[in-house]
Amino acid sequence: MTTAQQSASATPLADQAPSDFNGDGTSDILWHNTSGDTAIWYSASTGGFTPVDLGVVPTSWIPQATGDFNLDGKSDILWRNTNGDVAEWLANGTNGGAGFTKIDLGNVDASWAIQGTGDFNGDGTSDILWQNTNGDNAIWFSVSTGGYSPVDLGFVDPSWSVQQIGDFNGDGKSDIWWRNANGEIGEWISNGGYGPNAFTKLDLGNVNNQWVTQGTGDFNGDHTSDLLWRDKLTGDTAIWFMTSTGGYTPVDLGVVDLSWTIAGVGDYNADGRADILWRNASGELGEWLSTNTPGFTGFNKIVLTNVSTDWSIVGSNPPVAPSAGASPAAMAHAMAAMGAHSAAPVPQNAVAPPAAVHPMLATPRLATA
Repeated sequence: MTTAQQSASATPLADQAPSDFNGDGTSDILWHNTSGDTAIWYSASTGGFTPVDLGVVPTSWIPQATGDFNLDGKSDILWRNTNGDVAEWLANGTNGGAGFTKIDLGNVDASWAIQGTGDFNGDGTSDILWQNTNGDNAIWFSVSTGGYSPVDLGFVDPSWSVQQIGDFNGDGKSDIWWRNANGEIGEWISNGGYGPNAFTKLDLGNVNNQWVTQGTGDFNGDHTSDLLWRDKLTGDTAIWFMTSTGGYTPVDLGVVDLSWTIAGVGDYNADGRADILWRNASGELGEWLSTNTPGFTGFNKIVLTNVSTDWSIVGSNPPVAPSAGASPAAMAHAMAAMGAHSAAPVPQNAVAPPAAVHPMLATPRLATA
């Protein structure tokens, strides 16, 4: 799951580089192996990556998302154990396994799943969005000094699922993008408050389920998060450029062979615009780097290297693709199905993952699309 995060800098929320573990302004790539080995590729703004191994973590622990949970301008890693335990690795800005402080956040019932992270109240720290199998939703609001304040958002019919998190209106707070099983799309725009009324709920119309969202990022430099889509049957790819006043402008990027899937969105060259990370079924890795010009004029395409398929990128979408769809929909009625109801989510008691050793490497080439 691709996630928006706020750092201690004055950089607009939508412009900040997700998964920036060393605070240099570029997005890094977090890898996890089927054996439990974990590694980071630290991006260089001039191109290329420096791979650093973080050691082996028991396979019962699965990395869930990244975010800046302590307001130090560096991304941290959120983990979940199959027994329900939750933990965070707080980055201290240095390379290697010693670069993280590991903290136990307690045990949460397995009926609750982490949906992603974002700064929903605009305080500069990343919060955690949860959803229960019964349709209840909650946020853990991060406190920069440590810990969380859990707030229930009420029940949403299970036919609706959380798709993406981003700052879709450029106000410095993360919003939630929803999808109904029937193809209907909605946004919850954060008003910075707490509880069931913390969001303004908007309907964006219906998009054919053939199209699937792949991530969010500011591709045109207007300080709002845009939405990346792909058609899972044809490979067609597109962006919805969101506007701060509501609505969007869809732009088609063309068809990409279905052997390529979108593995992530981030700013891999520190130019302030979102780029797209691609992964081939063969393990080959490529980047589409946004051109640094006013507005949106496309991407420069680069193939980086081949990585064994037992390594996966944390935050990858399933091997399904997305893009813009139906007509520009009117944001008319608040979604009745997304009503508010009170309950109480909940957390407490965990065990942090350990460490060990094993490295990865990378080099570049040229891509096709």
